[in-house]
Amino acid sequence: MYLGTVALFLLILIAVSLWFAQMRRKRLHARCEACVQELERITCLRHLLELVQQHRGLSFGEMGGEGSLPARRWAVHQEIRAQLARCRVHESSLQWYPGWHQALAQWAQIDSEQDDVNAESVLRSHNRMLALLLETIHSIADRHDLECLGSLATQPVGCWLQLLEHTELLGQARAIGTGILVRPDLSDALRAELERLRTRIAAQTYLPLAQLHADPQMRRIMAAEVQEAEDCLDRLLELIDRVLAVEAHPTLRSSTYFQTATHAITAHLVLVDQLLGRLKQDSRYAERTPGKPESP
Repeated sequence: MYLGTVALFLLILIAVSLWFAQMRRKRLHARCEACVQELERITCLRHLLELVQQHRGLSFGEMGGEGSLPARRWAVHQEIRAQLARCRVHESSLQWYPGWHQALAQWAQIDSEQDDVNAESVLRSHNRMLALLLETIHSIADRHDLECLGSLATQPVGCWLQLLEHTELLGQARAIGTGILVRPDLSDALRAELERLRTRIAAQTYLPLAQLHADPQMRRIMAAEVQEAEDCLDRLLELIDRVLAVEAHPTLRSSTYFQTATHAITAHLVLVDQLLGRLKQDSRYAERTPGKPESP
């Protein structure tokens, strides 16, 4: 009788343990799926961010009188509409983020702006939309702990968010610098803003690159891409200095400046995409017990 009771107790204990193990696997699988879905949403927004940044630079340069830009701006305009349609596939999740609704409203304003709007107003409208997109991305990342990844500080693979935020510094410098080269008579306030951006770029943008380079694992797989991003920053800062040195930039073409800034942004986005890809594939992250809600 005693042995039978013990055996029954052990069977019940084993059954309960197996049930808990199965439930744990299901929760881990659900967390993994939720993480992948959120990363896909971030990737979708990241592509929209890139396009709006291009549209800003082209619009600002076009309104300054650069005749080669209208066709390119129109093409990017159509790409933004297509990307917005792709983002709306994620509407059931994005609707929980106020920044997303405000970004859509801001695009509607940009889309309806008339030709008589001044260049600086167009610049500010784009800046507001881009700030709202970054706010939405940051909210998603914070909610799902996609930057610190359970630690107290940003992890190397979590540097994707800083790199993405830095593309906005580079994008603003691209737009303003291009505008100044097209129309040197633009306001002194814009020239001062470019100088402030130059200071921030020099002080901030190299930091996540240094963190990636310092991490043995990241350095092994991303050394060439990190070096390319650093080289692109060096070249862009040199051109910004030429723009700010009023007497020295007449020989600098706006198209050259625009392309140099674009290369710097693209080099950062390459790193962003690689790091987001690693997050999707990293089973260690999927198995980590998060301290924050899994979905909106």
